Order: sequence, then C-alpha cells, then structure tokens
Amino acid sequence: MTYLDTRCFVKLYYPEPDNARYVPCPCPFDCTADQELRRAAMEDSACGSASDLQLHVWEAAVRGDPKNVRAAATAIVERYPDGRNTEGWQRISEFIDLLPALADPKHVDRERALDFFGRDNTAVVLRWIWIRHYKLSAEDGIRFLGGREVEYVRKVLALALQKDAKGADAALCDVNAPKTGITAQTIMAYWAFHELNGVSQDIGEDVMPSSARFTRAAVVDRLNRRSSSGN
Repeated sequence: MTYLDTRCFVKLYYPEPDNARYVPCPCPFDCTADQELRRAAMEDSACGSASDLQLHVWEAAVRGDPKNVRAAATAIVERYPDGRNTEGWQRISEFIDLLPALADPKHVDRERALDFFGRDNTAVVLRWIWIRHYKLSAEDGIRFLGGREVEYVRKVLALALQKDAKGADAALCDVNAPKTGITAQTIMAYWAFHELNGVSQDIGEDVMPSSARFTRAAVVDRLNRRSSSGN
C-alpha cells in the first residue's frame, strides 16, 4: 500500500468518520492558503492518472489559473478519450472563457456563466472552488450549482451558502447513504457543513501507516527491480 508523503497527507486527505478509507479532499479548506504544502502534495502524488490530472485541475482553479485548468482538462480528454467523464471535461474546457463573467457581476455573459452547467452533475468540485474564489453571492452561488432543487452534495452546498445549518444537516444524511459512495464531492460536503457550524478543520493526527511507502518510492523501486531483472 502506498500513500502520499506524510508532510501533506494529513492536511489534504480527510478520513470518512466510519471507514478507514481516505479520499482526496479538495479546496477550499485549510490547505488553500498553503501553496507550498499543495505543491508538495502534487509532486509526491504525480503519476499521470486521470485522478492525478483531476487534482491538477483543482489546484489550478485554487490558484486562479484558468490557463492551466484548461490545459489539465484537455490533457485528461486527450489521454483518456473514451473515459466516462470525457464530455464533462470538454465542457469544463469550454467554460474557461466564461470565467471573467463570474468575476464581474456586470459582465455581459454573467447569466450565461451562471447557467452554463445547470443541474448537470459536471464539475461540482470546480464550481464550488470558483464560487469561493470569485466570492459569489449566495443567490448566484446556488444558481451556479444548479438551483435550489438539486440533490445530495449540491444540496448541502446550496444550504451552506444560505447558512441553513439545520437543512444542511438533514441533507448530509442523504450524502451518507451508501448509494452515494465516498468521493471527493462527499468529503467536500462534510467540510462545507463543518465550516458552516464552526467545527475545526484541523487534523493533527498522522494517518499514514508505518508500513506504507510513498507513491514515488514504490514506483522507483518497481522500475529498479524490473531493470535489474532485465524485463
């Protein structure tokens, strides 16, 4: 079993309370202000997989770097043209030109930008990042998420924007349902709920097992063994 370097693992990964699994925890939480920590995490986990490239998309969005958001999204489409989310990544690339409209409430394309993804489940993590990055109002943020009638994670986020702690708590029960699985989106919902209720986001425990190796070290070791055996 391999893990990220423990320097950043406990900061960027968050344990689901009733399960020993760990899921990528995207921004905008306590790690967003620590650019060096994020850089270390990206470097330590670099492998070129779709999940790795997805983290590059999120990281670029946190930095406010639309050029690299598009570059990483395009790389996913080119490397995995038959992937199940290919169309979604293409839409993300198309949306980049509308980001100025999120930044400027008076932009001529403001309405188009807010309604671009609609109720589709595409780019929920990115939408939340951009809502926070561009400081959208509660109404605009909810609209950007797909409106008030959304379900699961987006419902928690919408209620968090409304500062409705009781409603968000009830919505979180649906997120906990087994059919939703444990994903970056569900972890994001937990963090949004915790932030709404003033719960500390700090994780002081080192969750990396003593027997685990860093991802990079494991890959290098495997390559060295292959080279030594002549395969």
